[in-house]
Amino acid sequence: MRPFIEALLGAEDDASRQAGARLACLAAFEQGEARTMAERALTGDTVMRRGAAEVYARNLEFSQARETCEASLRRLLDDPDEKVRGQVGTCFNHLRPEHLTDLRPFVEAFIASPSLVPGSEHLIHYLKSVACDDYELALMATSRILDAVGDQVLDMSTHWAVLEADLVQLPLAVYNHASDADVQARAMDVFERLLLLGTRSAHEALADWDRR
Repeated sequence: MRPFIEALLGAEDDASRQAGARLACLAAFEQGEARTMAERALTGDTVMRRGAAEVYARNLEFSQARETCEASLRRLLDDPDEKVRGQVGTCFNHLRPEHLTDLRPFVEAFIASPSLVPGSEHLIHYLKSVACDDYELALMATSRILDAVGDQVLDMSTHWAVLEADLVQLPLAVYNHASDADVQARAMDVFERLLLLGTRSAHEALADWDRR
């Protein structure tokens, strides 16, 4: 397979190089001699890095591949290409709440990185499943997203039109499940930021509270 993969990595068309990068990274999981090709993909041009990001994001959930995937995804968190950074975020589509124990440092690094905004859709959906158990992470992510995008969260012409409701649910979940008054106060501070921005879902949630 090596000559075939190397031919793909050296091809002129983007689709072939991206496919070659995927195959190189997959091969390296099982064959140590394929690691040089995987490294070539990980440090190659934009489409090759996208292919590498696809493979490592998809396989992060598996314990036998996790160390390699996490290390590789960390290298791509600051990638200059937005699509590569967004692809890193797709790892959250495949993670379950129980993975958070091992991967919390990676999630924190993702939240602090340039990958956060292009990968926010995937992270927000994942955090909805863990917000009731990990208050700090849910509030950290919501605050960091608001810092990064500001009133873009109101832009109905972007994906934020869909994500805005899910984003509002994170501080609300923390407030409703936390027993610590300080944590609840912090959750309300984040929720008030959403209110002040004028997000519809935050105002609808407030109206629901008022009717109770």
